[in-house]
Amino acid sequence: MPLKKPELPPGPMTDLNNALHALHRKAGEPSLPRMSALWREGYPDTYATDRSKSGVAAMFSRPDLPNGEALMDLVALLMTNFMGADEMAVKRQQERFRGLRENAARYRDTHPASDLVAVFQEMAARYTKLAEAVQYAELIAVSSYVPQRRREAFELATKHATSLLGAEDPVMQQLMERADQVSAQDWTP
Repeated sequence: MPLKKPELPPGPMTDLNNALHALHRKAGEPSLPRMSALWREGYPDTYATDRSKSGVAAMFSRPDLPNGEALMDLVALLMTNFMGADEMAVKRQQERFRGLRENAARYRDTHPASDLVAVFQEMAARYTKLAEAVQYAELIAVSSYVPQRRREAFELATKHATSLLGAEDPVMQQLMERADQVSAQDWTP
C-alpha cells in the first residue's frame, strides 16, 4: 500500500522524498509493521531514530530531513529484504540517497524555514512523542499483569504530558484518572 507523502515545495527535499517512495514501490510496498520489525531485528541501534511503525512512517511522511544513518539503513532494508539486492547494488543506492540527502541539507541550510515554522515543527515532534508515550502506556495496560509496570508506563506518559501541556490542562486530569484506573485493575494470569 502506498505510504503518505508530505506536502513539499519543488526542490531537493521533494526529490529525496520522491526517491524514497519510488524505492518503497519497487520493493513491493511492504507494510509499516513489517519494515519496523525487520529494522529493529537487523540493524544496530547506533542513533536516536524511532524504529516503531510510526517512526518508519515518519521517514516517508514528515517534511523534514531524515537522519542520514537511518536513511541508509532504510534503503538497505528495502533493497535487501524486499528486493533481494546484493551488497554492491545496496551501496550504489545508498550513495544515490546520500547525495540526495546532502543536496536537501544544503538547500535547507541556505533556505532556512521561518522561525514560526521551526516552532510548529518542534511542537509537532513533542506532541508525537506524547502520543507515542500514551499509546505505549495503553499497550502495557492491556498486556501486563504487573500493576507496577502499568503504573510506570502511565507515569512516563504523564511526565511527557506535564512538560508539554502543564499540570492544569484538562487532558492531564483525564490521563491521571486513566493511570489510577489501570493501576487499580486486578489481573490474574
